[in-house]
Amino acid sequence: TTDFLIFSRPTATTRQPIVLLDFVNGVAEQVKTDPCWGNNRKLTCTISAQTTVLFDSNQLRQIFWNLLINSSQAAPDGGEITISSHPSPNSNKQQIIIVEDDGPGLDRNLLEKALEPFFTTRSAGTGLGLAVVTQLLHKNGGSINLQPGTKRGLRVLLTVEKANG
Repeated sequence: TTDFLIFSRPTATTRQPIVLLDFVNGVAEQVKTDPCWGNNRKLTCTISAQTTVLFDSNQLRQIFWNLLINSSQAAPDGGEITISSHPSPNSNKQQIIIVEDDGPGLDRNLLEKALEPFFTTRSAGTGLGLAVVTQLLHKNGGSINLQPGTKRGLRVLLTVEKANG
């Protein structure tokens, strides 16, 4: 329901500097209370404590919530999710955030389609999670790219603006 409301009635964007590591850790603690998270899941976050991005905090919270819930649902019996970040090699004003899971992943021919509204591979999914992520990133001047994971699973690359870039 939340994703549908966000997608159909987007709110105004108020961008502000956000210390990424503290922010991600806070969202992760909230997500771990969701029944979808489960007990056999490991979350590893390797983001520099100095990394600061320019983003709307409520919208960034929704992005990480959707990505972490998607990752946990992709591997319901547990697994590992990693979140990392590094400066963009293409622009000193951008930061790349990577959220990667070790679930089953997606066929290469479905990666682009997965960002479209109402696309889902789950019988109970709405197909709005990644569409909302894409919409909120665009509203904040960012972008998203899906790739196969480095070992297996899905690798989500978010390109956002640095606050100090």
